[in-house]
Amino acid sequence: MRRITLLVPFAFAAVAIASACSDSTPTTTPPTGATSVLLTDAPFPYDSVTRVDVYIERIEASTSTDTTPQSQGWMVIAEPRQAFNLLDLQNGQTALLGATKLPVAQYKALRMTLDTRKSSVTAINGPMGVDWGFSAGTPTLFAYVERAMEVGDGTGSIVIDFDVGRSFLCPGAFCTGTLLFSPVFRAVNSNATGSIAGVVRGQAGTGAEPVKNAAVTVFAGDPTRSRLEWRTVATGKTDAQGRYTIGYVLPATYIVHVDAPRGARLIGADVPNVTVTAKQQTTAPELTLTQGEPFDMQLIVSRPFLSVQDTAFVTANIIGETGPVANPQIEWSTSNAAVLSLLADPSPNRVRAFAASAGSAIVTATYKGRTAQASFVVTQPASNKPVATVTVSPASLNVVAGDSVGIRALLADADGRDAGSRAVTWTTSDATVVVVRGAFGVYALLDPLKAGTATITATSEGKSGTATVTVRARP
Repeated sequence: MRRITLLVPFAFAAVAIASACSDSTPTTTPPTGATSVLLTDAPFPYDSVTRVDVYIERIEASTSTDTTPQSQGWMVIAEPRQAFNLLDLQNGQTALLGATKLPVAQYKALRMTLDTRKSSVTAINGPMGVDWGFSAGTPTLFAYVERAMEVGDGTGSIVIDFDVGRSFLCPGAFCTGTLLFSPVFRAVNSNATGSIAGVVRGQAGTGAEPVKNAAVTVFAGDPTRSRLEWRTVATGKTDAQGRYTIGYVLPATYIVHVDAPRGARLIGADVPNVTVTAKQQTTAPELTLTQGEPFDMQLIVSRPFLSVQDTAFVTANIIGETGPVANPQIEWSTSNAAVLSLLADPSPNRVRAFAASAGSAIVTATYKGRTAQASFVVTQPASNKPVATVTVSPASLNVVAGDSVGIRALLADADGRDAGSRAVTWTTSDATVVVVRGAFGVYALLDPLKAGTATITATSEGKSGTATVTVRARP
């Protein structure tokens, strides 16, 4: 999985402390230091994506844990106000976002403001739709700060680890041409972290060859316990030589799990008990993936969008050389048990996913060492108040004639709360350019027919929102 990292090195100047020499209460001026902000990236799972351009307005830090809308004391670290192609920033490459000065302190919260109107994802065949959801516009996104970041010794760095692979989701188990944005962040102090490096090979003939684009996941947990109890810490992928490096990991003992790239009949494997030490790189034992049985695994999801307390079902269909596999022994896991917990089901190839809290999570099915995944988004229970606004997402689409693309309407009440799924009427301004092939409440499926531009309108309870669809002729 590909993610970005915001690297914020602190190169502090000499500390100056001033105090008053009068009858008034003495005051102390906090020391400050020069701060530069850089951007880097790590692997992203979609091999069909060529660019992920994210427009970053500003980065801010706070010494408080208060991230409510009324919170104060935020300090601007950088204001780049430009777009960055995250896929250019791999293998330790960074992009400078800006520089400033910050007081020497413990920083307990970070936030980043994007402009999604100037952000985009591009596939091999052209632009991809992105459903920005309630992050449409200029959202302020908060990093999960794993540990208070003590900065002040002149060498520390704050790293905001933005997991792009888990932030741009294909709802359910398949992509319909539109990715769903559900941001996932963490933040650490680089001085308090280490890294893990290793090599992955795969059986080929009588020997072993490097495996390119294998997905590498670092888990926290007990390797003798169920994978359901493991927690995803960081992700990465191998290069053409089968090498990987996972950086900015807090000191602890981890499990490194490797999955073969799509289409490869190699069995995934674990490297348990990998210990990370601050300021050091840990070399994990070299891993050789073995050849597995020939079979196909497909996940079917009952509903990818849930409200808290909802339940969905995920079914894994295993097709072997002689047909469907009866009673397959499948191991299920969730990337975020706090958002989506998994419950046993009487069917051996099915699991129940219970929505425990708002957020996003990925359910993974593992069978004989190979995996398949499905993505879920959980929101708070919908408002029962009248619809006040309708926002169509994506607000603009650039597609090729002959493709199909999904689109949805975001309904909100007067307080801005999600109004849930209600009756929506979908119309097109030019059915010769784009036709609404299917309408499913707040969701619609569009068929672009020929080059041109059309406006898609969604109407619910007398309120409307629109999206512009630009269709290009197929090359």
